[in-house]
Amino acid sequence: FQLLAERILRLEHLVQRKKRRHRTIPLYVMVNTWTGQEVERFFQENHYFGMDPANVVVFFQESAPLIDHRGKVVMEGRGSIALEPSGNGALFGSVV
Repeated sequence: FQLLAERILRLEHLVQRKKRRHRTIPLYVMVNTWTGQEVERFFQENHYFGMDPANVVVFFQESAPLIDHRGKVVMEGRGSIALEPSGNGALFGSVV
């Protein structure tokens, strides 16, 4: 995350220098239900690596039913289907 933030800040600086205009580039971070709070806390503890917190958008990816190697739905418990993050393919559905 630090490397991404540093690159974004550098790009903003270069645009400011070349175009004499301030432009912000947001950083979107897709997380799942297990990592979401940890990622948000990490950014806070590191002061968003110098970025404006309003330009760091943490959002949750969708979940999908977990399927085993035989193609069967995995049950988490009685009457409850196990869910897993649906992966990068669901990025656009998560953002909308």
